[in-house]
Amino acid sequence: MASGERRIVYGRDCRHAASLETTVSETLNKHKCDFAVVPLVHPQYGSRDLSGQHSLQHLARPLTRSDKILPGADWSTVVVGRLSALIQLDSPVQYVRNNSQAQFHQEVAWAAHLGVPALLLPTPSVQPTNYAMNVLGALPLLQYVGVLLLLLLDC
Repeated sequence: MASGERRIVYGRDCRHAASLETTVSETLNKHKCDFAVVPLVHPQYGSRDLSGQHSLQHLARPLTRSDKILPGADWSTVVVGRLSALIQLDSPVQYVRNNSQAQFHQEVAWAAHLGVPALLLPTPSVQPTNYAMNVLGALPLLQYVGVLLLLLLDC
């Protein structure tokens, strides 16, 4: 590509990736996309209660699937991570907000570990004060990761 030329890149949003290897392979080869947007936390593991009210055995459950499922080059070039939709950083319920904050920071740390090129965050609430504070606090971990927000617009 010549200097100054622009190229359109497009990806496939894979909300339910039961087999990450198959999903990424199909996205690149069958659908001819440049990247796949996949949940960083496998739905099988769901939202974890990080409040400290449960036993250590409950917390010993894995956060998600292994990082060895894909080669490191795939994680860092063709996978865009999606944070859990269950994260509610601005919930009026203190317990939900605290648990969401812990889950958010775990998933951001996981994204940084994987080296994904971009991270799709959940849609912020109407009053995103705590959301903004948590995203700002996570930015040092995401120095080399693009942060994407899905905003719902009223037209």
